[in-house]
Amino acid sequence: MKFLIPAVFLFFIQSLSAQTLNATLKNNRDSSVVAFAAIQINETNSFTTSDENGEFNFTVPEEIANIHLNISYVGCHDSILYQTAKGNHQIIYLQCDPTLLKDAVIEGLTAKDLVKKAIALIPNNYPDSSYVSAAFIRQYENVNGSFINLIEAKGWLLFTLNHRAKNNNWTEAFATENLRRSKYREIENFNEDDFSDVMFQNPVYHLQHSLLDLDGLKYFTYRYDTTSTDDNYTVLFQCNAFTTENHGVSNYTSIGLQEEGIESGKLIIDKHTFAFIRIERNAVIRNGFNYPKFNNFILPDKLYTAEFVEGNLTINYQQINGKWYLLNIMHNYTNNYFKTQTHEKTYSITKCFEYFLATPTRYINKDLFDKFNYNPELNTASYNYNADDWSINVPPYFFYPYKEVWKDLEKSMSLEEQFILNGK
Repeated sequence: MKFLIPAVFLFFIQSLSAQTLNATLKNNRDSSVVAFAAIQINETNSFTTSDENGEFNFTVPEEIANIHLNISYVGCHDSILYQTAKGNHQIIYLQCDPTLLKDAVIEGLTAKDLVKKAIALIPNNYPDSSYVSAAFIRQYENVNGSFINLIEAKGWLLFTLNHRAKNNNWTEAFATENLRRSKYREIENFNEDDFSDVMFQNPVYHLQHSLLDLDGLKYFTYRYDTTSTDDNYTVLFQCNAFTTENHGVSNYTSIGLQEEGIESGKLIIDKHTFAFIRIERNAVIRNGFNYPKFNNFILPDKLYTAEFVEGNLTINYQQINGKWYLLNIMHNYTNNYFKTQTHEKTYSITKCFEYFLATPTRYINKDLFDKFNYNPELNTASYNYNADDWSINVPPYFFYPYKEVWKDLEKSMSLEEQFILNGK
């Protein structure tokens, strides 16, 4: 995304035809409040969260009488019908089945101590020198409910370790071998630095300002997932002070936007090496965050402002010869875009990135090395399309069923035709 800058004065008058409703979430088994649950309002395609008391507010047009809520909490997902005729405040009971708990005692370590130990062992558990992996990259967007801009690339990912940098930061580059894309539609000035931004989401390789940054751990709460059947250690985390989801904003930390959201997730840690095997992060906009006070222009023309909705991250690592390497990284996020003058919502855009890697190697020839690009512009690069190159080794879609994505993409012409035309 283009850099965002904060505005100190922009105020908008909300519609008088809206109604603000509120509710309290409780567990149907013991009537305990359900704090920090993620809530989607289907009718307005908006999101909110319950607070520490299980309460949440949401605004909908007055003409809507029945509101469908999708509620997600750790170990529980439920769909609720909220009827406005029953009053402005209601108690909602989540139908969550009881689960059998197991003991979680690990060498006397608390969950936070375990996470700290895993972070301290990152230099031991992960590669200590540069390497290359064969890779498959897929990215696509959902704009106002329709999928567009599919890009797929096969090639090689280069990971260069900088031993002099703090926390041994990595730098990544991509060499394209095969490329194909659907008809590409550029949306205003909302182009993100996609490749490097996806790589930056990997907290093991980019510790600073990540969910594994030791300086930020004091704001996180951790607990063992006693419902997990995994043989390894599973730790659930929650951060209500800020989010590490930058949702495509390259200068996210420097402009101080972290407080706009909260996040929760899961860390799966190997019981033998204490390496992170899997990382899951789910972030949502903070309930009641005041964007008119903290509005953000899209540069350079400032015609739009952007507001975060939600973001999801899943990363897996594989162990090879005693070291853990990146196996895949899946990242998506949703932003809403509003016209600056009227605050009219114009776009709701979800960007999806699905990166898959194969077995790493430390040996490549010079011809391949010269092809690596630290900022691969896959949306504009030329290519020659050959269908045979795509008959094998195409990973499944992660975030959405491929039939759902392809149905939208093929409204004008078949994808095969688009792949051929867009390579010229």
